[in-house]
This record gives sequence, structure tokens and C-alpha cells, in this order.
Amino acid sequence: MDVALVFGAAEREFDLVLEGADLKSEEGLNTAISISLFTDARASRDERLPSENSDRRGWWGDTFAPVEGDQIGSLLWLLQRQKLTTQLQARIEREVARSLEWLVEDGIAAGIDVTSEIIKPDRLNLQVIIVRPDAARVEFQHAFVWEGVESGL
Repeated sequence: MDVALVFGAAEREFDLVLEGADLKSEEGLNTAISISLFTDARASRDERLPSENSDRRGWWGDTFAPVEGDQIGSLLWLLQRQKLTTQLQARIEREVARSLEWLVEDGIAAGIDVTSEIIKPDRLNLQVIIVRPDAARVEFQHAFVWEGVESGL
């Protein structure tokens, strides 16, 4: 059982929620998926950063990862300001799958299927299906409002 992160659509952020005197918890994978997708992974020196920033971000705890090179999060933050095209959509799907690959490596999942759909020039609907080793399926959906404001990337 994990502490549950709950997405507040109005605030467009995740937060912890109290349930009585305790933190709300969950037995599924929603919190693990949310952390994997929406925590900013550290960009490599080869990655092109948004022009207004030189911060490669990342979580400081990755410095002490038990497995060399293991890092939490995704590079979706690097893609967020690019124009939403079918090419970028394919890159987003690959990045989502990459950031969740640890579920397969750790034996939590047997497979991961990522699909998305561009709804408007500024909206992407994402669907992730995690297939557990017992063939049970866990579905995660998220709608992105895409910024797509930087023309230089």
C-alpha cells in the first residue's frame, strides 16, 4: 500500500490528501505512475533545454540511487513547450514508456502499452495500460493541456 497522490484539476497539481487523521492510501499503481511521469528526470548534457533556462532539473535523490544510472521521473518537462505534432506525440509516447520501464524491470508489470490522441492543437489525451504478471490490467489516463509556445525547439 502506498500513500495516494491525488490530482487536482483546478490547481493542475498533485497533492497528498488526508483521510480522517491519516494520509489517504492506495493499493494500485496510480501514485507510482504519477511520480514516474510527472517528476522531472534530470536531462543529459546532450538534451536541448528550453532557451530561457539552463537548469537540467532532476531529483537530488537520484545521486544516491541503489542502481547506477537509475533515475526517477520523465523528460516530459522538456517536451511541454514544443508544438504538439504527430512527431512529438510519438516522442511523448516513447518517453512515457521509458519512464515506466522500471515497472517491468522490477517485476511489477509484464508489459506496458502507451497510446495518446491529439484532441486539439493544445490538448493530448494519454492512456497507459499496465499488464500485471497475473494478466490483470491497470489503466491510467491523463489529459495534458499542452503549452507549445517555444518556436525555437
